[in-house]
Amino acid sequence: MRSGLYRPAQLVGRIVFAVLLAAPLLALSAQAAPSPIDGVVASIEGSTLMLTGANGETSPVLIQPDALILGRKPSTLATIKPGEAMGVTATRGSDGSLTATVINVFTPELWNRVRKGQWDMATPGQVMTNAEVDRMVDKVEGHTLYMKYEMLDAAITVPDGAEVWRMVPLMLSDIKPGAKVSVRASPSTDGNLHAAMISYNLP
Repeated sequence: MRSGLYRPAQLVGRIVFAVLLAAPLLALSAQAAPSPIDGVVASIEGSTLMLTGANGETSPVLIQPDALILGRKPSTLATIKPGEAMGVTATRGSDGSLTATVINVFTPELWNRVRKGQWDMATPGQVMTNAEVDRMVDKVEGHTLYMKYEMLDAAITVPDGAEVWRMVPLMLSDIKPGAKVSVRASPSTDGNLHAAMISYNLP
């Protein structure tokens, strides 16, 4: 069975379709999302997180009061239910079919902030889609996800090796020194980085 995205107004027209997060973090809707900063937590004091980057330098990151702290817990395709919001990162085949590489099931808080819809990713051949399961995912048959968003429909093949993650809301106090995290942070007028979102993988 071939899978792909179709516009109802042009059923024969293929559109590239796919989520955050190939990265664990996803585009925020209010503005263009800053690039993720990956590093290891050196310490946390109050609302300031000291982050050690790949270059070995440690920098302060100020956590905004409304920042999302999310863990990514390994999950399975079978846990995906209608009524949930999710994002799928997929690759497009030469025939236009889509094959999922990463599936992230969102928390309601994250869904309220992510960019909805579909778009090409920076990596050629990859696309991202953020959508509500109760409108996007009609059913799961075998390893094919059937998804819908507004006037768009798509079928995405999910191979056995695809990653499935469920986002879990956490507190800043849940993050311990030594944790490897991804931070969405933007420079502020005070010269510091202000984080709107932090995520890391849970065991």
